[in-house]
Amino acid sequence: EPTTALRAYNRHYQWYGPTQYLNPHDFVSGQEYEVSFQYKLTDSDGNNVICDPNNGRWGYERCPVARFYADARPNGGGVGYPHIGSTVSPGTSENAWGVVHGVFTPGSDVINAYKLYFYAEYPHPDLDMTIDNVAISPYNFNCTNNIIQNSDFEQGHFAFWEKAGDHRTSLSITKGYGTDSNALKVSGRHYYDWGVYQYIHDSCLVAGDIFKVSARLKMIKEGDTNPWWLCNIESTNRDEYCPSITAKDHGVVASVVGTPTPEPEDGWYELSGTFQMYERDLHQDFYLKIERAPIGVDLIIDDVEVKKIS
Repeated sequence: EPTTALRAYNRHYQWYGPTQYLNPHDFVSGQEYEVSFQYKLTDSDGNNVICDPNNGRWGYERCPVARFYADARPNGGGVGYPHIGSTVSPGTSENAWGVVHGVFTPGSDVINAYKLYFYAEYPHPDLDMTIDNVAISPYNFNCTNNIIQNSDFEQGHFAFWEKAGDHRTSLSITKGYGTDSNALKVSGRHYYDWGVYQYIHDSCLVAGDIFKVSARLKMIKEGDTNPWWLCNIESTNRDEYCPSITAKDHGVVASVVGTPTPEPEDGWYELSGTFQMYERDLHQDFYLKIERAPIGVDLIIDDVEVKKIS
């Protein structure tokens, strides 16, 4: 069934794009909010353009962001342009719709703003930007079943995950474990500790809690004749290392167990382990990280779970 969207064209500057006035009284101090929208970029001939969220160059690779303009000066505050959302899926040649997503807690200038505007902006000014399904809503994360957010990538994006690497490192969505599922792919790894990590929500951190960690992971290497890369759990040679899940100030908390699954699952390993949360971990930007595979090996990650067991 046909739907409609909003297109911004004749954009002469990177910050030109769709804008909407917001009521600052709709925001509550201390409450987290989730922002998201879908977008599509097109050139002057109507061709789809896929941006690249993994580099900061000033060409057509630039991706949209979500931002506020908050002016609280008449109310005794300041003025600013807080960034509230980034591209978490740039789209593909088959489906050119990308996704911008973010979770934020409004600051005092937003809460006390005299003027508050929402902006979708930043693509190259030569490109038209079409947006759809724009939403800002309260965000309340439930830690009961899994303290990892966006753990199975079934929404088709990599929100809440951060790359550990540089401009050569990229995140993308690919085929996941099992039938008709998604996974996160980490490419361009030039050091053993490059990979992907996620900050754990503060509400999930309680000193003394014990967690079970598990994930599915597959490795591939460009130019290798095998359809997937095999590691050696007993080897101390870095070129044969199996990847691990580490936690801030804890070291390894989950390792590869057993051998990869046979076809048709195509070489998926299982990672498993446990760790205990300590007082020192609280309010310290605690994160879990998937890393330590050989240099040049791409990681494909799915079904990441960290569940409280006691």
